Amino acid sequence: MTPRSAFRSWLDGEMRPAPACAREAVIAVLAGLILALAPWLAAALAGLQLLLAAPASAAPVPLPPERPAFPICERGKPRINCVVDGDTLWLNGEKIRIKGLHTPETFAAKCARERRLGDAAKHALARFLWPGPVMLDRTGRDRFGRTLAFVFAAGRDATKAMIAMDHGAAHRQTFCEKKARA
Repeated sequence: MTPRSAFRSWLDGEMRPAPACAREAVIAVLAGLILALAPWLAAALAGLQLLLAAPASAAPVPLPPERPAFPICERGKPRINCVVDGDTLWLNGEKIRIKGLHTPETFAAKCARERRLGDAAKHALARFLWPGPVMLDRTGRDRFGRTLAFVFAAGRDATKAMIAMDHGAAHRQTFCEKKARA
């Protein structure tokens, strides 16, 4: 039977509809596709919502299409794209300080606890930036000459994410225990 004759037979009512088991199989395949794509769709929608929630004045500046990897910066190696600590990174050779975020120190830590928390924040920022693309909203320079900027990775605000993950705060705080005076 040719496709044309099958179509005419269907129009004339000679062909029966597909059996219920075939319809159920199609429904099962479609449901499986929806379930398989659900996490990706949810992540895409969440990223879009965060991007839309960014202030209108933010106007992030997109970087070139390549997606730089964000390893941890190593002493003595070139610093092109790497994470220095929980609130500082190098991006395309420019040192960026994330505006509105304060994390524990790693290099000038005042105690072992601060160093541990700082290392955890540094690795959390590297994981956060990894999927990219990274966009910046530059706001000026700090007293050390670093570029101050709001940082967005995959449409998500780094400041909000690091604070939500409990790796930083919007204000400075002490991470070392105060010693009691005798």
